[in-house]
This record gives sequence, C-alpha cells and structure tokens, in this order.
Amino acid sequence: MNKLFDFVLLYQLDVIVSSKNIICDCRMAIIKLKGKWHYNMVNGRQLLNSKIHRAVVTEANLNYIGSISIDENLMDAANIVEWEKVQVLDITNGSRLETYAIKASKGSGEICINGAAAHMINSGDLVILCTYIILDEEEVGGHVPKIIHVDSNNQIVEL
Repeated sequence: MNKLFDFVLLYQLDVIVSSKNIICDCRMAIIKLKGKWHYNMVNGRQLLNSKIHRAVVTEANLNYIGSISIDENLMDAANIVEWEKVQVLDITNGSRLETYAIKASKGSGEICINGAAAHMINSGDLVILCTYIILDEEEVGGHVPKIIHVDSNNQIVEL
C-alpha cells in the first residue's frame, strides 16, 4: 500500500496590510505528495473545536518524553484524537502551552502533563484543554464547539 502523503507541514502566516488596515490570517500547507512538494494556502477562520473545562491535573511527569495524557473517555467526549494538537490553559498559575494528546486509561480521570511542560503545570492545577479547527467563512455560522465540563475527579458532568 502506497502512502499518499510523505510529509505535511502546516504553519500560520499573520499578515497585516497597514495601508488598508486589513488582517489576513492564512495557513500555509506544504505537502510532499508522492515525492513532489506542493504548496497551498489554507484560508479560513480558526475556531474553538472542543474544550475540556476545569480539569484537574492528576500528575506532572517531568521524565516522560512529552505530551499530555488524557482519560480516553474525555478525549472521546471532546472529539480529541490521539496525537492531536492541544492547547493547555492553566487556571491556577496563568501559564499556557501547546502539546499533543495521548490516551490515558478509560475512566481513570487522568490528566497528566508530561515532559518539559511539567515545569510549567503542576499536579493539582486546574486547566482548560482546547482544540481548534479551521473553517471556511460559510461554515463559521453553523459551528458549535464541543464543551465538556468535569468534576474534581475529571468525570463528565452535565450543567
């Protein structure tokens, strides 16, 4: 079976045209498709896709390679897939960082900050976990992010 993409790189360009006071928020996709590089500008708006609100960090493991381990039940509820980019907002100390999600055991309530991020976020801290999506203008109006609220044991609660 052949791989369709050999390599994908996304980066964001924020361009401000001062004479017209226009801000253009674009993303550049650089894709190696069957050995040949392709460049494509991705236009759209970046919106909140999902949020796990006020989760409690259960562990901060400085010696792990990196990432954030999230209870698989929470990942499923928030539509977060393994290896997806996640923004972590620490309510306790105000720090913010980006990392990627990995699965923790279902029902464990685990939210573990791994690697260097454990210098910034500690066990017991309250955090908000966010993912984002890029949508075309016509898709923006109908978009509703998935918001998951949890209790002090990181179990899903209804509000």
